[in-house]
Amino acid sequence: MVLGCSSSTWHNLPDTQTHSELEIALDHANKANADAQKTIKRYQEQIRELQLQIEDEQRQKEDLV
Repeated sequence: MVLGCSSSTWHNLPDTQTHSELEIALDHANKANADAQKTIKRYQEQIRELQLQIEDEQRQKEDLV
């Protein structure tokens, strides 16, 4: 049995998918996931920077009033 797959899922896989093909597919999925996580972290940092910029601009605006 493959870890992370139920026996019913395992039996539904096409017979043409070999073990090495599944490993390659898993490697590709893991790389795509890692890339997505990096992108998310980059977006989170950009959001933090923009939030700080907004807060600074709001403080400056309040100081003018």
